Amino acid sequence: MENTPTGVRDFSVEESMERERMIGSLKSVFRRYGFYPLETGTMEFFSTLTKKSGEAIKENIFRIADEEAALRFDLTVPLARYVSSNLSLFKPFKRYCIDKVWRNEEPQKGRYREFLQADCDIVGVKEQSAEVELLNLALDSLKALGFDTSEAIFFINSRKILEGMADKWSVDSERAFRAIDKYDKVGKEGVFEELKSFGKEKAEEIINDVFVENDDNGKMLKYLSKFSKEGAEELEYIVSRFPNAKIQPYLVRGLGYYTGPIYELKLSDEIGTVCAGGRYDNLLGLYGQKDCAVGISFGFERLFYLLRKETSLDKKTYSSVYIAWVKDMEKEALSIATSLRREAINTDINYSKRSLGSQIDYANKMGIPLVVIIGPKEFKEGKAVLREMDSGKETVLEIGKIAGAVVERTKIISKK
Repeated sequence: MENTPTGVRDFSVEESMERERMIGSLKSVFRRYGFYPLETGTMEFFSTLTKKSGEAIKENIFRIADEEAALRFDLTVPLARYVSSNLSLFKPFKRYCIDKVWRNEEPQKGRYREFLQADCDIVGVKEQSAEVELLNLALDSLKALGFDTSEAIFFINSRKILEGMADKWSVDSERAFRAIDKYDKVGKEGVFEELKSFGKEKAEEIINDVFVENDDNGKMLKYLSKFSKEGAEELEYIVSRFPNAKIQPYLVRGLGYYTGPIYELKLSDEIGTVCAGGRYDNLLGLYGQKDCAVGISFGFERLFYLLRKETSLDKKTYSSVYIAWVKDMEKEALSIATSLRREAINTDINYSKRSLGSQIDYANKMGIPLVVIIGPKEFKEGKAVLREMDSGKETVLEIGKIAGAVVERTKIISKK
């Protein structure tokens, strides 16, 4: 029996239908906020992906053997490359993309080597109104997926503030940030152990500056402004307009291209961040044309994992009706199926000679709510039988009225 490579999965019909529902819900919200789709290639030049990705990400990129190409590790770098190469784009450029990315890292709960990511980005807006827009979009998106967001809090910080701290510390900022970024995995003590490579006294200084807890955003802003007044003012703009935000000085975000506000959201202690992003004003300039940019990304697989835990997936088909036939009525059944499909009714049909009982059993196992039964006697009279599977009720209808009856019954069933 063949298996998939580690970190790569198959999805059952039921799982795939739930994932399609999730994708549809996300796209609906994205479009409501004025975003439009953009598709980029799954492969980029390795040099494109590594221009500013950070060492940790560089190590996790899947390279294509004997080529200069590699599989994309996120959807932001390809966007930056695309926008910088297409100077005629109208600004602000607001795109969404839901597609696969790859990272060569150790799989764990909610994290895989091949996974779906959902991104929204705004290019060409320097004001923090863009961040507020994305954070509101994120909350609405999570609601649309079915999550309770009444107590959802986005933790936010600023790379400008972190850089101001690093200047005070006089240490290698990337090394320090990588250590702080491991807080969720190793805790405060684990971070301290990593920072001791700078010396115990310096490690204590960093810990004291970063690990400050205060539920009052105003007091936190006053404290952080000494490291970066500009960074604090940007955060103040966001928290004054987005009440579901809490400032967290030790939030780092691992990617090296962030330049300003950064944010992330967790919905469960069991699994990590499900939604995150930030401002990356300098990234586009690496590929040509400079511009402001900010984005947010949804951890689709983690969201799917959390929903899958709470939801029983029993839907096996999109079909509203199944066409069953007996005694050489295949041609007539196909004609009715075709007419229903042309009325935009999702229709399945029996393909081979088998008993009516086995056809009804198939429709029942697939969860198809309605069955149209075509027999020679009824068809000769221009009629067919419509069976409602939940109650077993059967109604003899004129063939020309089947489509209307199916639409009406489907509406009733969907409300139950």
